[in-house]
Amino acid sequence: MKVKNYKGKSLDKIYQAVQRDLGPKAVVVSSRKINEGGLLGILGGGGYELVAVADDRAADKSLFDNTFSTEVWSRFSELQSTQFRRMEEAVREIRTEMRSMKRDAVRTPMPLIKREEAVPDYAKGWDPRFTKKVRTQMPSFFEGSQTARQAETLGALLRIESHFPVKQTGRPHTVALVGPTGAGKTTTVAKLAARWGMENGLKIGIITTDTYRVAAVDQIREYATLLGVELKVVSNSLEARRAVQAFADRDVILVDTGGRNHYDQKSLLELRGMLEAMGPFSVMLALPATWNIGQTPEVIRNYNVLRPDYLVITKVDETKNYDLLTVARCESTCPVAFLTNGQRVPQDIESAGRDRLVKMLLQK
Repeated sequence: MKVKNYKGKSLDKIYQAVQRDLGPKAVVVSSRKINEGGLLGILGGGGYELVAVADDRAADKSLFDNTFSTEVWSRFSELQSTQFRRMEEAVREIRTEMRSMKRDAVRTPMPLIKREEAVPDYAKGWDPRFTKKVRTQMPSFFEGSQTARQAETLGALLRIESHFPVKQTGRPHTVALVGPTGAGKTTTVAKLAARWGMENGLKIGIITTDTYRVAAVDQIREYATLLGVELKVVSNSLEARRAVQAFADRDVILVDTGGRNHYDQKSLLELRGMLEAMGPFSVMLALPATWNIGQTPEVIRNYNVLRPDYLVITKVDETKNYDLLTVARCESTCPVAFLTNGQRVPQDIESAGRDRLVKMLLQK
């Protein structure tokens, strides 16, 4: 394992140096603001000190890549390939968590459905609370073939925001993407930046608070460069406030946050404090459609400390089962605002539509 210490006045330049020396898989294990005398002190005092570590093989490979492929990170196609590899790593982490959740589910099984309450195959994985709401609205819902009335019933139960309200009040509308590791937050930020910037002509700024993983900073920086959007990297509330002030001329500020363990309430409260330092903001909670619904209720409940306003259902292209929508409806009061269905930027994102979500649940 290689360990290196870095000092400088710019977080961006420090992360570039870490990326260059130790590779994209390097991890920042500590960071702090420093105040020094000498030249730094004369020029305004202080900067940053980071300690980063990386596996020797990862560092050697990075040096090899930098030597023989100096322009690889500036090409969009290569960025997509890198994103795919990172996605695979995230999937492995999620699978580990899912195995743990399955073991817990064995000890606390879902309530059995009585024979007289049997449901069709497409609804067998629905949250029992949602199924009860459906039966209350339409007692004969699960009898016979699907009808327009069934679609109406589901549509009335779902919470959907098909036209996300970008607020133009003379100050930037700050929108933060939050959620667990591997939920697709960074890619969603890039898609929204492209959508609102290129299609709607809005001026966009991007802030990232994910300073733990070097590769994460590099990933969002490359998206920002490709989209022609300015990026600011922040690690505390003061820097977050200054970043928003620097983006005072923007219409929308998108905030990419690092994945948080939903059991770590202290970490979530710290993130909440950093977001509050930015002034008024909206929060979107990203939930992957691929998740086992057994773990979703606790994740939603624990993320309530961030007071989300909207949901983004990600990775809908990676499954044919959308039972998670029923859990989200029962556990959260937030409407679904967007669906993401692939890794392409900006194509693979769509506003949530009532007809679309109804078809997903009925598996048409």
